[in-house]
Amino acid sequence: MAGSPEGSQSRDSVYLAIGWVTRPHGTGGEVRVEPLSDVPARFSDLRRVFLSPEGKNPAAGGRPVNVAGVRWDRDALLVRFEGVDTPEEARKLQGWYLKVPATEAAPLPEGHFYIYQLIGLEVVDTHGNPVGRLKDVLRRPANDVFVVERADGRELLVPAIREAVADVSPGDGRVVIRPMEEETVEGGDA
Repeated sequence: MAGSPEGSQSRDSVYLAIGWVTRPHGTGGEVRVEPLSDVPARFSDLRRVFLSPEGKNPAAGGRPVNVAGVRWDRDALLVRFEGVDTPEEARKLQGWYLKVPATEAAPLPEGHFYIYQLIGLEVVDTHGNPVGRLKDVLRRPANDVFVVERADGRELLVPAIREAVADVSPGDGRVVIRPMEEETVEGGDA
């Protein structure tokens, strides 16, 4: 990315959460993992991950651990890590995230981006007027929502749909949105 936007990070220092440990499974130290990846096949060759209690923080890589085994159980994964051999040890991992370096991320289709590629991008309207910076992306069932922080600290919520977003160009360091009625959230908690 030429001229990295404020707040964006290099792929070398970014870790992506691909799963979340929900609970221990059985007596051998396995954990039940909810996949967070849109590419389920990526788990079949998983050999090493980074375990971290911080899921949203892409700079938090976590503790490296080798994967001793992965198998599917309905819609969840059962994962066994080297050195985790009891339910008590597995319970300590509950709520932790499985992460991989962004350099190992599965490629996305054209027009799709990882959230870390969007955070910090300049947001302008279709007339080129500055709106703010992309602060966060909220994952919602209907569609994602861009959280844009304006210069005065207020937040603008923009649905990540074609009717509201004209262009997303991480390479250019910006997102172009169509003019719309503003809905601001004071203080940042929605």
